[in-house]
Amino acid sequence: MLDISGRVINYDTALCGDLSALTSDGLYYSAPFQKKERFPFKTIGLLSLIPQKYQNSNARWKRILKAVEGILNYLYIGYWLLMKRFDVIHFQWLPFLEVVGVEYYVLRFYKLLAPHTKFLLTIHNLYPHDMSEANKALYKERFRKVVPLFDKFIVHTNISKTEALREFGIRDERIEVVHHGVFVPNDFVPSKREIGADGKWNIIMYGNQSWYKGTDVFVEALSLIPASLQSRIRATICGKISPDFLHKLKEIETHIPISWLPGFVEDKELYRMIDNADMIVLPYRAISQSGVLLLALYFRRVIVTSDLPSFRETLSPFPDELFSENENPRNLANLICRYVNGEIDVTKHIEAIEGLNKIFSWEEAAKKTCRIYSEICIDSVV
Repeated sequence: MLDISGRVINYDTALCGDLSALTSDGLYYSAPFQKKERFPFKTIGLLSLIPQKYQNSNARWKRILKAVEGILNYLYIGYWLLMKRFDVIHFQWLPFLEVVGVEYYVLRFYKLLAPHTKFLLTIHNLYPHDMSEANKALYKERFRKVVPLFDKFIVHTNISKTEALREFGIRDERIEVVHHGVFVPNDFVPSKREIGADGKWNIIMYGNQSWYKGTDVFVEALSLIPASLQSRIRATICGKISPDFLHKLKEIETHIPISWLPGFVEDKELYRMIDNADMIVLPYRAISQSGVLLLALYFRRVIVTSDLPSFRETLSPFPDELFSENENPRNLANLICRYVNGEIDVTKHIEAIEGLNKIFSWEEAAKKTCRIYSEICIDSVV
């Protein structure tokens, strides 16, 4: 399993943990910033030219070093491919494809080194976040070029499969749906506190904040909460955010004080804040699947998302009334008020989340992924 850029390390390691029980000694995992002693499976360490604390920098020097790092790591994996002749390489991201078509040549090179190796790609998001329409058109063209070089694709929802078929021209039989598992934090067990027990509601929005995540929609919604309920609501927004976007958000007048943590938050501190929350708000404008949502499910708190098809599919037990209308702050404000006023049965909400925790297990994701590995290898023999 190869995550050349380390974009979805939490997903990789959770899946590999259960895959390792099914694939014996045949599983290798390769991504940057990984300590071998953490895992029960074999790892292939990748070169990292940029210290981890600078990974979120947008500086030009960082982008240049990252490109050099990526090329060298692809070559290094090519060496391993030549030596080990892996049956399958499971790609978790194609980072260069966002700006250039390097991966097309990497895949062709790998095919020459090991013609019988099968290539599998997980499409975590149909398009990279915050990509302009012009860049989406270029990305789509580059993606369509690499499609014939892959033997199989994985997506996390049925709606993502439908969109991938339409956007990238992939044949139906070459895409499999493997549900994203619920993230289970290490060494943290959520408390079983009663939602809104003290009459006040702590509402949190966490993760990297940006326009596509609808942070402004949440802040606008808070500004529309009626005076009679303002004293019963506390709000926290945490995660990396650009200074310009943060400035615009703080200009929105709201009588509900917002606790801002506009930067990196250590995992244990984040888990503590989520655990202390009564409601998690995700008013995204667009998403194929959200790791933030899959972490939220673990904490058994009230979850309010926009009515995007991917959210509705993941939270399928929720009735329509529990989703807020996309890009509609007033609708979100009204939904929050209904919870605070006790108009929505929180018990049924939490029961539905309990059920989803059982459905979206990493064990099931690993079984389906392992089956796909076997099928594409058998197809090559036949």
